[in-house]
Amino acid sequence: MDFEATDDGRRTRRLENKRKVVRATIELIRETGTVPPVEIVASRADVSRRSVFRFFSDLDSLLQTAMEELWQDIAHRFPFPEPQTTDLERSICDFVDHRARVYEYVTPIRVIGERKKHEIEAIERMYARRHERECANVREYFSAALPPASCSEAILDEVQVSSSWQTWHALRTDYSLSIPTAKARVEHIIYSILTTRGRA
Repeated sequence: MDFEATDDGRRTRRLENKRKVVRATIELIRETGTVPPVEIVASRADVSRRSVFRFFSDLDSLLQTAMEELWQDIAHRFPFPEPQTTDLERSICDFVDHRARVYEYVTPIRVIGERKKHEIEAIERMYARRHERECANVREYFSAALPPASCSEAILDEVQVSSSWQTWHALRTDYSLSIPTAKARVEHIIYSILTTRGRA
């Protein structure tokens, strides 16, 4: 018997089953907006309940891994747009459309993460890294589309706040705006910041 091949096969199956558990968790959270019971995750992933706890020590570690997987998936699912250097309005629309699609995709799990981040340090660190990446995206994107006078740190910080998930979530939930209306509102705010503050 080829023991090495057998071990490789087991390792491959274990990794595949672990991925299935993570994907099942993401799907269920996006469908229900709640952290699913282990039994439901196991059923969706087609593994045993015991297997879930062989992969993850508890639900918090599973949730953390699901969030990490989701953010990695976003880069492939939603490629970042190229700025339109000769058309500011088009650049803003493309930027806001990208953020809107990302936010609509992640909101169910993001809401749970917001509640958990003060309890789980790893999630808080993950969100801090995500915030830094979003700020860098704003700087890189609009620096390529705007003259230097419109790209001060203060102005770009305002753009980041206006296009943050927190702002989007407030528009969609607190104000019950549709996706097109929320996008138009954010586009208007960013355009005003860049054309008014940038000329001040």
